[in-house]
Amino acid sequence: MSDKRKTTFKPSILDVVDALGDTIRNWAKPVKGDCYSVRCSLCEENINISLRGHAQLVRHPSNQRHQSRRRGHLDGDGKLKKMQENQQDMFQFLKSSDSTEEGWKKRSLKDNVAYAEAISCTCTAVNNLPFLVANHVSDMVPVMFPDSASAKDFRCKQNKTSYTISDGLGPLFHSRIENDIRNKAPVYSIQVDEATTAKHWRQFDVIVKYWPEDCEQVLIHHLKSFSMGHANAEQLKANIMDALSGLYHDKLLQLSSDGPNVMKALQKKAIQDINKDIVDIGTCNFHKTHNAFSAAYEAFDSSIETLGLEVFQCFKYSAAKREDYELAQAKAKVTAHFFLRHVESRWTTLEDVVRLAEQLPALKQYFLKDLPAKERESGRVKTICRILQDKLILAEMYFIRSVL
Repeated sequence: MSDKRKTTFKPSILDVVDALGDTIRNWAKPVKGDCYSVRCSLCEENINISLRGHAQLVRHPSNQRHQSRRRGHLDGDGKLKKMQENQQDMFQFLKSSDSTEEGWKKRSLKDNVAYAEAISCTCTAVNNLPFLVANHVSDMVPVMFPDSASAKDFRCKQNKTSYTISDGLGPLFHSRIENDIRNKAPVYSIQVDEATTAKHWRQFDVIVKYWPEDCEQVLIHHLKSFSMGHANAEQLKANIMDALSGLYHDKLLQLSSDGPNVMKALQKKAIQDINKDIVDIGTCNFHKTHNAFSAAYEAFDSSIETLGLEVFQCFKYSAAKREDYELAQAKAKVTAHFFLRHVESRWTTLEDVVRLAEQLPALKQYFLKDLPAKERESGRVKTICRILQDKLILAEMYFIRSVL
């Protein structure tokens, strides 16, 4: 088609109402240097209007990706709020920013302030701080650095922090995860979990696990969360498809859940639509591993688990016993570590309880020598003393540690 017959962008289209009743101006903007495209700030993608014209823009909000992201930007009346220019450009700005001193000198004052605000928002998100903290940080920075022009213009309070994280940093890191999986990971798996929140809404979380070739370790990231009332298999499948919209479906290795006997209908429907070639390796390989280890440990018939539970409970609420045990550690020349709680239903915590092997000389010093004979007759202490006198207990500890 010749260029004369192609549809070009006209500013008047931004005032048209789209299929969802939103003014197109609230989510779209022209693309610099490309008169045939318009950028959707919600989906972070360019929409080509050269063939289908402006009708393509009107129909664009009908896709699931747009509708899903739109829900996070509605006002009290259910209308889409206009995204601010700095929120729309945050993705590209952070992606290309240079954090070195040279980079600070090259950028304008406005860009340096935006970069500093982005770092502050990142710190808030990474450390799970309440947004209210941003009010105090915004007031402190100009006072702490009165000689800095960037600090003087630093303004990033509660509301701005919230929008920057959701509209700027969120899409940035989400895009990086998707790019890593598409370009660096040979396969990936997703884990889904559905639970009722404190507000009595059902939250459906999608977690992705993958092995990037340049990292040489499994990375686990939150991909997306959905709030729902009803949670049938069809709706859960639609949410999974939405979460995986930016990934290659043929790379999916496993769809896992928190148990082998949950979400069976979802498993069948999702696998049919996502990737029919998925090899069935089960929905939760840890369940089989857990059951196998539990059965093996019962057959092993060791007293290590009992010792770990009893020792922890013995020192749990007694400051005097803790102080006396520290003296026993000094006599036995053992590192001054204390005991961790073992959960009977989670055998993996035994790895921490194997600290008993390190503390065994101090335990024998305290319970078999320092403790008065009368106190050794109590039920718990009597059990501990009996296990400590077992000549094979240290060998059993090392065996369990080698298995874990």
